[in-house]
Amino acid sequence: METNEKLKIALVQETEKEMLKMIEQVETIKEGDLQTLEQSVLRACLSLGRTMMEQILTHTEEEAERPSRREGACGHQQRLVGRRPKQLHTLMGKVTIGRAYYQCVVEEEEPSATCTHGQAPWDSLWGQLAGRTSPGVQKLLGKLVSRLTLSEAVDTFTDVLPLPMSERQALNLIQPLGEALSQQEEKQVQALFEQAANKETQAAEQGSVLGPSIRRLYIETDGVTARIRRGSVPMEEAEAKRKADVYREIKVGAVFEGLPGRERSELVPGVFLDEPGPIKYVARRLTVEEFGRFLYALAQRCGVDRAREVVLLGDGARWIRHVVEDHFPNAVQIVDLYHAREHLWNVANAVHGENISGTWPMLFTEQERHRGPLGPNRPMNCSLMARLRNWSR
Repeated sequence: METNEKLKIALVQETEKEMLKMIEQVETIKEGDLQTLEQSVLRACLSLGRTMMEQILTHTEEEAERPSRREGACGHQQRLVGRRPKQLHTLMGKVTIGRAYYQCVVEEEEPSATCTHGQAPWDSLWGQLAGRTSPGVQKLLGKLVSRLTLSEAVDTFTDVLPLPMSERQALNLIQPLGEALSQQEEKQVQALFEQAANKETQAAEQGSVLGPSIRRLYIETDGVTARIRRGSVPMEEAEAKRKADVYREIKVGAVFEGLPGRERSELVPGVFLDEPGPIKYVARRLTVEEFGRFLYALAQRCGVDRAREVVLLGDGARWIRHVVEDHFPNAVQIVDLYHAREHLWNVANAVHGENISGTWPMLFTEQERHRGPLGPNRPMNCSLMARLRNWSR
């Protein structure tokens, strides 16, 4: 992109104006007020950035060729109808660019022609054909949403940048990114199972060097019931009669390597608890069989074939047991304390019947009975796991 003398002069003039404004503001700041000074300099830099972007983008649009007639992307002849402004959200804030706008010409001898498409060549040239947000804003917001809740991501975004953003705007902005990642994951899963179906390819992969071994790989899975908009999912007859939103279970899986930690176990002397390494996630609103394929593909990418030990963490849900049996049959299964006690109660009740009241307290140590209120996310300890195996036989 070339700049001429006119643009250079305009940029220098705008820079001088912003510098003078900042100098005037600095004179009013008290000595030692670092916070106010920092904010003033930041606002001046962002204001200068907005002005420079508007000047540069407007200059490129003015210098571009603007014929009175052109052929549109739809194949129809288009005519120039004027200049229309467009507001673009950037990392520096909102900038406005006036660009040439064309509309399709409807000929009188073609009464069936109903094309009234409009197009601005500037939008296609600068990659803003379908949106009003710069790539920098999309990238930053996408990273925030992937690590925080939607509300937290928006709060962090508005604290850092002088750009208003609502949760609905953020959701609409990251939706194309989510769709692209979903399609990418589906292709990876399909390629993995196609490769597994090929015996020659599978044998060659088994004979190759996979990489360094993993001491212990954890696979955690759970489900959460989420509210879904009406019409976005097939509804049952009873749901269709109600006016309220519908609910579906979202299955979530996480895979991470267990790294040696510094915290000692309270139950086993000399044993240190693992700490999670980088965590990879997968979430889908699918059936058990389909979700199991996605979770298995994620475990493959994380090195499940190189793991000396695989530990699967879950609760007492039946669909989780199906995922384990179908895709991770050799994994060590650990459930939380809440569901472990529930299973022990069912087994002891089936064995002892009426004598269960005398047997049940003996299944737990004094320490376990005084660990506080139970919950579905409390991890199960090793001694309880051993007794669970004995009572299940």
